[in-house]
Amino acid sequence: MPAEAIEFRCIHRHTIEEHPKCFMNGRVNYPARAYEDDLAWARITGQPWYTFPGYKIGYIDIEVDNLKANFGNMLTWSIKEKGGEVYTDQITQQEIFDEVYDRRIVQSIVDKMREFKIIVSYYGKGFDLKYIRTKALKYGIPFPGFTAQLNSIGNYVVKPEMFHFDLYFTVKRNIATHRKSLEVVTNYFGIKGKTPIDHGVWLRAKYGHEDALAEVLRHNIADVEILEQLHDILEPLAKWTRSAL
Repeated sequence: MPAEAIEFRCIHRHTIEEHPKCFMNGRVNYPARAYEDDLAWARITGQPWYTFPGYKIGYIDIEVDNLKANFGNMLTWSIKEKGGEVYTDQITQQEIFDEVYDRRIVQSIVDKMREFKIIVSYYGKGFDLKYIRTKALKYGIPFPGFTAQLNSIGNYVVKPEMFHFDLYFTVKRNIATHRKSLEVVTNYFGIKGKTPIDHGVWLRAKYGHEDALAEVLRHNIADVEILEQLHDILEPLAKWTRSAL
């Protein structure tokens, strides 16, 4: 796209004539369409690739009644948009009794995930995303993978549909707490919100009791909220790899 067709504005949405000092200090919002992709954005602007305009970041967490997907069901899920709202879903007792189990909420979480470009988890590589993928394959639900895109010289380039960043590994490399669980690390940094759940609640939730599922969902929502807060603290230490889901 010709440069003259792109209007650059500062972070206050003013032109260079209106706010020249912002432009002198590099405080400019660069339109995504000015660059071929996020790597070009990073190279030219000096901004991290993950700040590419239009890239939505979502914090993800699921709750299940068994850690092994072939023995359990997903009970609830939550995804929090960075700086935005929390999206959720939960299994119903009728779905359990009808033996369709978690098929619908697996579909709904995959659909919601596709609205984001970057998914942030806490040990999601070892659990959450692996669990979701396993269930999606079981139900024949397409899981985000790779896509072929034409570049500026007419060649197809294979790229991930979306990226995954696992904050657990940032903690593992940099933080010297006695355990690396989300609860221990957030407590250390004074982040409130992690809620314990009684064993009896898990048992009732397994069989679809609404009060128990509501408590599990509250716990689930708290986890994505404190995950975002932890990420805000540790982001300067984070190595933002371009890992696919």
